[in-house]
Amino acid sequence: MHKTREAIDEQQKAEFILEGNKLIAEFMGYDFICGVSHYKVTPTTYLESYNTNKFHSSWDWLMPVVGKMFELNEFYDEYDYSMKLNDALLTINIEEIYKVILELIKHLNKNAANS
Repeated sequence: MHKTREAIDEQQKAEFILEGNKLIAEFMGYDFICGVSHYKVTPTTYLESYNTNKFHSSWDWLMPVVGKMFELNEFYDEYDYSMKLNDALLTINIEEIYKVILELIKHLNKNAANS
């Protein structure tokens, strides 16, 4: 049975979102145990699986990530990346902001691995 182009595109998009949400959750300091991310929400622990993280679709999930980016000194050392995020924020397009954040996290991770 052959998959249609649309089915392949949807599968690739789902994989991109899953990997992106995992990357962002790790950047935010969430711990992962057996495929489940957990993080402290005072006063209890709240559990989410990779599949239910909503960084890609919820402003409530994504904006704290943006806030953390602006708190990093390394962020301001990377002028091109900080401008990309500022420009993406001006679009008010969550998909665009999400993609730029992923690009920034990958860049920061690469720099951290090289130092």
